[in-house]
Amino acid sequence: MFPLTLSAIFPPVQASTPITFDSANSNSCASSGGSCSTLSWSHTIGAGSNGILLVGVSHSAFFTSASVTFGATPLTLLANHVGPKNSVELWVLMTPTAGSGTILVTLGVGTNFIVGGSVSYFNVAGTRTPSGNHGVTSTPPSVSVTTSPDDLVIDTLAVSLGGSATTSPTGPGQTQRWNSGPITIGPATFFVGSGSDQPASGSSVTMSWSVSSVPSYAWSLIAVPLIPAAPPIPEYPLGIPLLAILTVVAYGLIKRKAEK
Repeated sequence: MFPLTLSAIFPPVQASTPITFDSANSNSCASSGGSCSTLSWSHTIGAGSNGILLVGVSHSAFFTSASVTFGATPLTLLANHVGPKNSVELWVLMTPTAGSGTILVTLGVGTNFIVGGSVSYFNVAGTRTPSGNHGVTSTPPSVSVTTSPDDLVIDTLAVSLGGSATTSPTGPGQTQRWNSGPITIGPATFFVGSGSDQPASGSSVTMSWSVSSVPSYAWSLIAVPLIPAAPPIPEYPLGIPLLAILTVVAYGLIKRKAEK
C-alpha cells in the first residue's frame, strides 16, 4: 500500500530536454532571365530522437513556393512573409528519416534570385506561432517572436537591391546556420539569403541582422520558435519532507494496530 500512496502523491514532472543542432546546408541561384524556378541541394540527418527538418527559402518573387521535398517526402509550409522586394518562407518536416537526401524547392514560376537553406535539430516537440517583418535601409532587419524559456528560434532572411552586400546576425547568442553571400546579376543588382538560430531565455526573442556595404536595400525576415521535447522525468522536490511525514504516520498506524 505504501509504494502505491507514494506514486499517487509524486507523479512524474515534465522537464525540458535541450534542443540540439544536427546539420545545415544551402544552395543558391541567380538568373537575369528569371529562370530560377527550382533549387536543390543535399542534407544529411543524423541519429537522434524527436527530430525536425526546417527549410528556409528566400527569393525575389512575390508568391510562395509550390513545394519543398526531402527525398520523396513533402514538407509542410510553416510560414511565409512577402516584403517590398522579396519573400521568405519556412517549411517543416517532423521526424525526418536519418540519412542523406536531396532537398528540392520548386517555385513553379521562375525568378531572378533564390536561396535555400536547410537545418535539422533533435529534441523538438513542435513549433510556436511564427512572426514576419520587412523594411528598408532605415530599419535594419529584425523580428520578434513570443517564446517560452528553452525554446530555440530559427529565422530566414532575404536582402535585395543595389550593390554588393554582406549580412551577419547581431542578436545575443544568435548563430548563423547558412548565408549565400552576395549573389549578383551584373555589377549593381544583388541578393542575399541567410538563416540563423537563437536560444530563448524569456517571453520573447528578437532576431536581428546587420547589412553592410550597400547604399540601399530592402529586406524580409521571418522567425519561428521551436518547442523543446519534454519527456517525463521523475522529480520530487518535496519528496524528503513529505516522505518523512508519511513515514511517521505509517509507523504510528502500524504501531497502534500491533498494540491492539
